Amino acid sequence: MTANHLRGPRSVVNAGAAHLVVDGYGVRLSVRRGRLVIEDGMGAHRHRHELSRIERTIRRIVILTDTGTITLEAIRWCADVGIAVVQLDRDGRTLLSATAPGNDDARLRRAQAAAPSSPIGIQITRALLEAKLAGQANIARDLLDQDRIAEHLDDLAAQLETADGLVACRDLEAQAANLYFGAWAAGVHCRFAEQERDKAPKHWFAFASRRSLIQHSSTPRGAADPINALLNYGYGLAEIECRLAALAVGLDPGMGIVHTDKKYRDSLALDLLEAIRPAVERNILTLLASRYFVAGDFHETREGSCRLVPPLTHLLVDAMPSYATAIGPIAESVAHALARTSPGKIQLRTPLTRANNTRSQIRGARSANRKPVPTVGPTPMPTCRNCGVELLERRRQLCPTCWPVSRNAQATLRYQAGLAQREAARAAGRDPSQSPQAREKRKRTLVARHADEAAWAANGTPSTLTREELTTSVLPRLKDIGLRQIQEATGLSTAGCSMIRSGKRTPHPRHWAALAALVSVLPGS
Repeated sequence: MTANHLRGPRSVVNAGAAHLVVDGYGVRLSVRRGRLVIEDGMGAHRHRHELSRIERTIRRIVILTDTGTITLEAIRWCADVGIAVVQLDRDGRTLLSATAPGNDDARLRRAQAAAPSSPIGIQITRALLEAKLAGQANIARDLLDQDRIAEHLDDLAAQLETADGLVACRDLEAQAANLYFGAWAAGVHCRFAEQERDKAPKHWFAFASRRSLIQHSSTPRGAADPINALLNYGYGLAEIECRLAALAVGLDPGMGIVHTDKKYRDSLALDLLEAIRPAVERNILTLLASRYFVAGDFHETREGSCRLVPPLTHLLVDAMPSYATAIGPIAESVAHALARTSPGKIQLRTPLTRANNTRSQIRGARSANRKPVPTVGPTPMPTCRNCGVELLERRRQLCPTCWPVSRNAQATLRYQAGLAQREAARAAGRDPSQSPQAREKRKRTLVARHADEAAWAANGTPSTLTREELTTSVLPRLKDIGLRQIQEATGLSTAGCSMIRSGKRTPHPRHWAALAALVSVLPGS
């Protein structure tokens, strides 16, 4: 993770709600003077953000790191104002999902538990899977140019109406998944920038199937390519919103209807996820079509799994507010359908859409006669002027891959211009390198260096490194160390450090230990 990725807590706004994304090292959430204080970032890019109790826009705090602290007071503060705290690890796995309790009615949960063996369970299953297949048919038609596949998906969605049980519904859904992702395999690719193509494994460029090539099973977990990794991460984010929605309407996320109950699994959240999977897939396909990736966007583990790396994970989190908006009415309709089957009278609440909120209806009626305010869409992010990759900051013109190449070219031009100026000065009879000021500066530098070398020879500890170890183990690895780090370790000038790093100059033995420490090859380290 580089410093450019740590831009501090930022809000992702959608439909009036916002998600606050927090990343970096040593993240801390605490309460001071009645305000929630969020500290994140790293080093010089450390940031601080404060929220007051009247905050009514932020609905989620999404933490994308596993280092830091959250005080108990901060958890209570978030629960009081209705903010959910979600933490993901670097694999996209949910570590924490804390939110205030929603509608607590045991009669509703009892109706939920009885649903798989009752007619209402089949009705809910049909509705969720029909929404999924209809959305995937639209994607096949609009984004994949597969009209024939879209027609087959529409036919399977129609057959759900006459399916006589949960098993039959699941079989139709499995057939649809094979057809749908077969269309992905025919035309979905991950595009890499021209300079990055040699750095990425060959199997990263195309989508093969949803089956894992690592686990050799039908499960899509353990993605071995970027496209499946993007899908898994996106599904994981949407599942979080489904779990929070289930809790808000008073349902148990673990008791499933479409999915059977399993240990350590939120089966109902996966049921709700089926209806909004097309939203995740459309978002991933749009990202694949609009972005050129670099090898640094992904990381391959020793087992061969492909993982996403910030800031790419931030782009996926940006879609979470839209998932929350999409799942709200679906979760409420499922809760209402279950509530109607209970022998007791259960109040039909709408905490997600506020459809039954009388005050909201009054405010909506009052604002209906107001002149609508024109909305302006978000300004697209700039792209690299060389390769076309989307940039993270508007003030930049080159991506992290093209910038070093351009910087080296500019440095070469400046060096050549300096040589030309020196030659022109010499031709005019004045040599800048032989002026009295230049000679005096060189004299002071040489005297100081000789004094340092004499002091080291008299009092310093002889280096435990041999010259052979220096030339074979230390100097070649200095290419990965910044000039500022070398300069701070040795006290030499930037030009001298550059010559040592490039191999044009051998450092004095008094600097060997410091240079070896930079590359961590000192004996006993």
